[in-house]
Amino acid sequence: DKWGQDHYCNIGGAGGWSGEPKEILWVVVPRSEVTAVKRLVAEIDPDAFISVGVVNEVVGEGFQAA
Repeated sequence: DKWGQDHYCNIGGAGGWSGEPKEILWVVVPRSEVTAVKRLVAEIDPDAFISVGVVNEVVGEGFQAA
């Protein structure tokens, strides 16, 4: 597993319209890995909702200052 368990956060949620329980993964990766993450998600769940945004700073274990 390239990203391992320490590189994402699993958050419980619910569908906005359906109210059904959903699993939300919060992932922070370098821009160079965004395409690979999108492909992986599409393989696992073709109906997944993906949001990509710019992160200015990440502080915490496993991340290095730029």
